[in-house]
Amino acid sequence: MFDLRTLVSLALFSSLLLAFAVLFINLNSRGDPAVRAWAWGAGLGAVSFLLFGLRDVAPDWLSVILANGIGVAGRVWVYFGHRLYLGLPQARRWDVAASLLVAVALICFSEFWPNAVLRNLIGAVALCSLHLMSAGLLLSPAVRNCGPDRGMLIMIGVAHLLTGFGLALRMVLGPLAPLGPGWLQASRLMEPVIVANIALFNIALTVGLCSLVVSRSQRRLQANEERYRSLVEQAAYGIFVSDETGSFIDANAAGAQMLGYASQEVIGLNMTNLVADEELPRMAEAGAKHAGGRATTAQHRFKRKDGSSFDGELVEKALSDGRVLGLLRDITQHKQAEAALLQAKLSAEAANRSKSEFVANMSHEIRTPLNAIVGMTYLLRRDSSDIKQIERIDQIEIASSHLLSIVNDVLDIAKAESGKLTLEHAAFTLSDLQYGIDSLVAERVRAKGLALHIDLSALPAALIGDRTRLTQALVNYLSNAVKFTEHGSITLGAQVLERQGDKVLVRFDVSDTGIGIARESLARLFSAFEQADGSTTRRYGGSGLGLAITGRLARLMGGEAGAQSEPGKGSTFWFTAWLEGTSSAPAMVRSVLAGPLRSWALSHECHGRKVLLVEDDSVNQVVAQELLSGAGLQFELAVNGSQAVEMVTHTNYDLILMDMFMPEMDGLEATRRIRALPGREHLPIVAMTANAFSEDRQNCLAAGMNDFIEKPVNPRKLFATVQHWLVQSEVAGGG
Repeated sequence: MFDLRTLVSLALFSSLLLAFAVLFINLNSRGDPAVRAWAWGAGLGAVSFLLFGLRDVAPDWLSVILANGIGVAGRVWVYFGHRLYLGLPQARRWDVAASLLVAVALICFSEFWPNAVLRNLIGAVALCSLHLMSAGLLLSPAVRNCGPDRGMLIMIGVAHLLTGFGLALRMVLGPLAPLGPGWLQASRLMEPVIVANIALFNIALTVGLCSLVVSRSQRRLQANEERYRSLVEQAAYGIFVSDETGSFIDANAAGAQMLGYASQEVIGLNMTNLVADEELPRMAEAGAKHAGGRATTAQHRFKRKDGSSFDGELVEKALSDGRVLGLLRDITQHKQAEAALLQAKLSAEAANRSKSEFVANMSHEIRTPLNAIVGMTYLLRRDSSDIKQIERIDQIEIASSHLLSIVNDVLDIAKAESGKLTLEHAAFTLSDLQYGIDSLVAERVRAKGLALHIDLSALPAALIGDRTRLTQALVNYLSNAVKFTEHGSITLGAQVLERQGDKVLVRFDVSDTGIGIARESLARLFSAFEQADGSTTRRYGGSGLGLAITGRLARLMGGEAGAQSEPGKGSTFWFTAWLEGTSSAPAMVRSVLAGPLRSWALSHECHGRKVLLVEDDSVNQVVAQELLSGAGLQFELAVNGSQAVEMVTHTNYDLILMDMFMPEMDGLEATRRIRALPGREHLPIVAMTANAFSEDRQNCLAAGMNDFIEKPVNPRKLFATVQHWLVQSEVAGGG
């Protein structure tokens, strides 16, 4: 019915079909080793029949050798694929290499035979052996346990068996052909049968392998689906799938339980039926967003089947087929925790405000008597001529100054912790900075016989920043150096570490030849109230706040602080700060002149001017009266804000010194009422108060005051401030 050429073409076509089918399956099988081996085998089989089909245009020995050799290699890989599919030990891969080696060796050796019959016989033996090996593998009792694949494996095994049987007949009839015409005719008839058998085998193998791969893929898909279903069912969150109308078509047990329903009861419900009525507009808005393909997250109040409710977070994502995947989480406890955290935050803020108010009140209560001490000390020293008494008064002044510095440090720490410690932004010169430092520490350095070296030449001549806080930080370092150094020197140096436009990162170092600090103590030096020597027998005093304040100031200026030290070899304390360079140098600022000279200047320029003193503390009244009368000023006294308003209504004053906290009416309210009086809009009012927070200063200025003097009052600053505003008042023509 078919000639040999047609059958060969059919066999070639079927081989190509098998090769492409298994290759396609291999690309979609995610690296299945069995399918990979089948693909190699099918591909080599197709090449083998292609070469066999070209035997008329190529030397007979070449086409036969290559066709048989590649065909044997292909069948070896098909056999290997069967082994892998059945899960047989892969350690026996050597048998594949051995089979290939034997097949190639036999076929190459057959080249030395003078005729094609012997060469075909050798190829037939190899192919027959491999087909029968595959048939034995697939028809063994082990295949019975392969479940749904059993029938297809047996079919492939039968195909191997029939092909191997046909090749065996060829092996028998080939050598018998020379014995007579009958045997020769039988051998020639067998060749098309063998080719047709191989074509049918390829077709059967194509169908069988595709079926096996599809079956395995379905089982894997089913296993994955079961695994993911198990994960979904075990999830603590509710997972829902809804159709285009929003009705649930699937839900896990956790989601149904969260809503108070059985799993099957949820199917057909709509999410809009499960939220509170006031939540519907927001849910519709979220639905419009995820309709555009975006995942949406929203929090709603959900209703359970029994009528109770809970806070939930719903995440929805539209799928490509129009369905919507939803993830629901019960956030009731999270909401409660948020509420508790908010309440704790409010409580902490209230506690912080209480602490700030307490510190402010304590500052006021401490500064008020301290003002009396400082003022009386100044008056005693001014009026005393006894040298021994002056020495004792100087000791009182030193002690009160030390107490005031401690109070100021505590205030600075409280301001820093409450975020109320702010920095100024003003221009200053290096000479101005050095002068301020030298005036504050030079006397103590000389008193201990130490050498002080200050070298700031590496910095720009003029800078912009907070000179006062910068001086405070450096004086803290220098004061510590003086305290802990008995012999030698103290050095203050500076260098520019980095430049960014007009900004410079400056590092200041204070080195000494003092006692040094143990390494384990360095880490806690910059903590508030910490000292290197915390024992009850410590030799050196101090509150332990100076370094903590310097560290906080450095961080406020964008830098950091640290120290290097070794016991017995001195210490180096450093901090960095971002400042701005400026080409225009401001005028140098000098400290106010000494008390008696400033008092004389005030008396000379403003003698007889009338001042209203508003003060409720009797001792501070005496101090202020003595200071004002000593400067040649006239003054009257009001003991509260109400009395001050009444007196200003009927009397013209050149200046008012106003306390803040007083009975009946405080200084802020009194100032506001005085400003409302006709003709008193420009009357100078200076706050003289023990409240030293920056907000106190702002409150005074906002109420209409012109200036602010902190208690304890420094007589020099008092005289300078009073003189300034009396002169301003005279120039402006105020009364």
